Amino acid sequence: MGAQELTEQWGNYFKMLYTRSDNPQFDNEWKQRVEDRVSYVMSTFEANSFVTILSEDVHAAITDCSTGRAAGCDAIC
Repeated sequence: MGAQELTEQWGNYFKMLYTRSDNPQFDNEWKQRVEDRVSYVMSTFEANSFVTILSEDVHAAITDCSTGRAAGCDAIC
């Protein structure tokens, strides 16, 4: 999987997670912080020809992500 596909998968996850709704608790500032952090993390990736990441694996991992959890070592909540 290339960087573009990986970026798209993460984008799809956050789009689904942070799509504006009628929920009065929607936090637009937090959405912006997450988008900024994802952009930063994605800009620091380096291509590695020895690693293959399948889009199905990324999709499966994203599907398993829970909301409302503390950040991991990657600092993404």
